[in-house]
Amino acid sequence: MDRSEFPHLNDSQFESVRKMAGIFGMDALQSLAAATPAEQLERAPVAERKPVQPKPLRLKVNPYEGKEGENLHFWVREVELATDAALVSDERLRVAFALSHLSGRAKSWAYTREATTPGCFASWAQLCEQLRAAFLPANYEYRQRSRFLACKQGRRELHEYIQEMRELTASLVGNPLHEHIKVTVFMDGLRVGPARTQLFRVQASTLEEAIQIALQEEYSHRQARTPATAWLGGSTQGGPQSRGPFNGPVPMDLSLAEQHDIRCFGCGKLGHMKPLPEVSELLNLEEMSMDDFLAQLKAEAIAEMVLLKPEASPEELSSSSVMDKDVLDELGKKRATRTGSAILENPKDPVYPLVKEFSDVVSKDPPSQLPPDRGVRHEIDLVPGTKYCVTRQWPLPREQCKVIDAFFAAKAKAGMVRESKSPHSTPTFCVRKPNGKWRLVHAYNKLNSATVPAQTPIPRKDVLLNNMAGCELYSALDLVDGYYQILMRERDIPLTA
Repeated sequence: MDRSEFPHLNDSQFESVRKMAGIFGMDALQSLAAATPAEQLERAPVAERKPVQPKPLRLKVNPYEGKEGENLHFWVREVELATDAALVSDERLRVAFALSHLSGRAKSWAYTREATTPGCFASWAQLCEQLRAAFLPANYEYRQRSRFLACKQGRRELHEYIQEMRELTASLVGNPLHEHIKVTVFMDGLRVGPARTQLFRVQASTLEEAIQIALQEEYSHRQARTPATAWLGGSTQGGPQSRGPFNGPVPMDLSLAEQHDIRCFGCGKLGHMKPLPEVSELLNLEEMSMDDFLAQLKAEAIAEMVLLKPEASPEELSSSSVMDKDVLDELGKKRATRTGSAILENPKDPVYPLVKEFSDVVSKDPPSQLPPDRGVRHEIDLVPGTKYCVTRQWPLPREQCKVIDAFFAAKAKAGMVRESKSPHSTPTFCVRKPNGKWRLVHAYNKLNSATVPAQTPIPRKDVLLNNMAGCELYSALDLVDGYYQILMRERDIPLTA
């Protein structure tokens, strides 16, 4: 290697080049010197990139003691997450890791099993199976499934109800329920409110989707109920405001306001306003559906004006808070049609001949005689050792006494009741019906307590609902004074005195 070949290099640089030629060879050095800068970069050796190995992460696992109330399924899932984070894939190591996080009764059981039967926990799945068999009841999943199907929100907050539903769902790992069953149970367990109403409007396909809809509706409903004074003290574009109690008027921007003449809502003319109608009587009603409202209207006592917002004070009443007589008349017609009384008064109705032929079946009046004996009578079986069921009659108002006397006089004349000389005695009293009439009530508390309950198999509620799905016509039977239309076994008649 000649010094004259590199005249542009100083002594120290030439010495470095000479050392490189001794390491890589003169040919490689000449090839690199003849290459362009871009080619030199391409020929530069690049270190091979090694795949990044994840580092094991150590998670804390709470020990499982096997006490009553501990959730074994949650502990199993906690161990699985910890072993995955620690990069433990070998089955024996996973079993050893799980055994090290047992304590109390569960630890004694596991190490006793391992000492008496070495290798009994060959895999993590086998350990989980034996833990469930040892510390969970035989019908654990059946109990959890029954609790899940019967879970109701009641008076609890929505998030508490959702948490219980999720815990019960997580415990059904062996035989999980279908998503549509979970959604149906969740919707049925919600108490009546905006969340339940919204879920019946929107068809959720999964339980988590139904939960999100319920939470969103609950949040929106709470935001809508938040009073204006809760956010009037917040900051605006003009700067922060005081957050003290708001007592004064709210500042308003009137630059975009428009002036209109006053128009009377009565005659429609301009320049004056008709005073709002006065309410002569307030009827306090609970929140109910229109069908329930029609059913509870008193007979022959429909007022001309009915208040539809019981939460409003008399000062807040307006024409939008009341119904006029025309609306009530229309509702009365719907009520008559719903109860079927209008059919008997309209011969042009297509169902009129059928109803007329069996008018005794749809009659509103109670029967005037006992039903025929068809070989089936009601039986009352007393608990062994029962002597007498006696409760003294308590004092009643004169009005109720007259109603009770008239009722039994009519039944005695029809042969449906008779004078009693029985040692048993049950008091009778009256309660008001929604239509204003009296309903007789017999206080059979002692007799019911001394009676062996009748065990009659009936279809399950969910089976009935599934059978009713898709139907268009539904029928119902309701007996007038049905208690007096059921024949009693002869020796049980004295018990009904």
